[in-house]
Amino acid sequence: MPFAPHEIENKKFVVALRGYQTDEVDAFLRAVAADYRAALDVPQNGDQPATSSELVADIERVLGSSRETAEREAADIRAAAERDAAEIRAAVEREAEACYTEIARQATELQEIERRVRDQLHALERTVSEGKHALSSFAPVYRPGL
Repeated sequence: MPFAPHEIENKKFVVALRGYQTDEVDAFLRAVAADYRAALDVPQNGDQPATSSELVADIERVLGSSRETAEREAADIRAAAERDAAEIRAAVEREAEACYTEIARQATELQEIERRVRDQLHALERTVSEGKHALSSFAPVYRPGL
């Protein structure tokens, strides 16, 4: 069990033949007791110890202060998270818009390629048709194998 400050201050040692100076030991013990008393925050000079209701009030004050600090920190964290989420949303929307724009550009490019291929196909079909027509006019004159 820990010593009380008054136990330290009033401690007496047996005086031996070659012992310490009792005045110095007593002065040292008084100093240690004073420091110990200050460390323990023991009331002095007739001060009354804090009542349980005062202790409860102190505890409630500390808890209230801690709660306010925690709520303030939570609000700061929540605000930072909302800012981060808004930035992420904006970045995703920009990226999605860029993707949509690129897809639309590629679709237009593919439509143009398709149009050109169809035009070339029609031109080839006309050329084949004209070739067939030209060959049919030579059919009576040209007889292979004769």
